[in-house]
Amino acid sequence: MPERYRSSFAAAIAEDGALAMPSDDALFVLAGGVDQLVCAHVREGALNELPSLTESLLSCAVAQLAGTATTERGAD
Repeated sequence: MPERYRSSFAAAIAEDGALAMPSDDALFVLAGGVDQLVCAHVREGALNELPSLTESLLSCAVAQLAGTATTERGAD
C-alpha cells in the first residue's frame, strides 16, 4: 500500500510542476506514515473516523514535502 500512496504523491508533485521531486526515500516515509495511520484506524474498526484524518495527513504531507522539495528543478 505505501507504494500506491508514494505514486500518488509523486504524480501530484509532478503535475503541479512548481517543486522538484523529493527523494524516493522522503516519499516512502510520507507514504508509510499515511498507510500506518489509516491501517491503525481500520484495525480499530474506526472507519467512520477516516475522513477526520484528512487535515492531519495533509498538514504532515505539506510540512514534510516543503522541507524536502525545492523550488528550483534540479537543485540538490
